[in-house]
Amino acid sequence: MDLPSLKPRPDVADKVQIKETGDFSAYDTMTNGFMSVRGQLCNSHALEQTEKKFKGNQENMRLAFLRSTQGIHAPLKIMHEKNAVRKTQRLPFLPSSNIALETLEGRDEFIDFDDYIFTDPEEGIESLAPPHMIMEKALFASKEH
Repeated sequence: MDLPSLKPRPDVADKVQIKETGDFSAYDTMTNGFMSVRGQLCNSHALEQTEKKFKGNQENMRLAFLRSTQGIHAPLKIMHEKNAVRKTQRLPFLPSSNIALETLEGRDEFIDFDDYIFTDPEEGIESLAPPHMIMEKALFASKEH
């Protein structure tokens, strides 16, 4: 059985995409945050891409190893458990620790940068927008897709 490739693949954006929302079809900085054009225009270094995808690659390797040793049922069971845990969450304006997901992934016994530095600006401790705005954004975004 072949294991997934760990060779980095370039992520290339064809065009700069600007979300046009709000009044007058202009970008809404107060709701969506500042726009980063540099990340859409410049190619990143291969090592940066590898580091961004490290956890996903490690998980794919672990699932492929489980599939080759225990059969297809083991990775499927783990993936179904993780999907069920991801679906249960708090309201969008409340911070969540996702302790059940960390326990399933085995990250509950280690202290890492993700434990005290937020990588996603939306999951930070302070939110600039009121809860009603955040709920409306979450509800209307789910209806559009």
